[in-house]
Amino acid sequence: GHTGVNRITAVSQSRVDDGGHRNDSSTTGPLHPNPIRDSRSGDLTPGQRLLQLKALPDTTTLIIGDSVLRHVRGDRMNTYQGERVQVISVSGMKTCDLVDWCRHQQPSRQVTLVTFHVGVNDCKTGEITASAWEQLIEACTTTFAGAHLQASTVLPTGNRRLNNTILTSNANLCHVARRRGVTLVDNTELFRAESGAP
Repeated sequence: GHTGVNRITAVSQSRVDDGGHRNDSSTTGPLHPNPIRDSRSGDLTPGQRLLQLKALPDTTTLIIGDSVLRHVRGDRMNTYQGERVQVISVSGMKTCDLVDWCRHQQPSRQVTLVTFHVGVNDCKTGEITASAWEQLIEACTTTFAGAHLQASTVLPTGNRRLNNTILTSNANLCHVARRRGVTLVDNTELFRAESGAP
């Protein structure tokens, strides 16, 4: 398997916080020693803020998604020679924002692994259909042709009603990911822990 897959699955160990957070795009390496900050100023939507951030030219591993990724440190993952991890986290982003972002990027074969976590903000207004997940996976694989794609199911929140919608959306993602050969980080066990079930 890909050398970065096991380390990147640590993304799934966090819990979603619905509060507002800063948006970070971080990478490491000689050209980019410090995180890039997305200021969240003005009246820009999450999708517009996301479009201001680009996949950097030397990125080999891209981790992208909503605010659940805000504490993921790409600079601590660069343990392999020549590897450059970039983390892009935008609070409030939805699946359609990530689809749009992918379509605005220059196609890249430099990136060999893409991991995404997105969907909790979609679920606040309804479930994410299999068709929507299909569209997102297709956008990722088109832009980052040849990259291994890893999808994290949406993490639980403290809201039981919202969690029910997330579980349905996650089931749709699991179906599409398995059919498309996408590696799945399945967080179903965390919902049992959230509800206090044995």
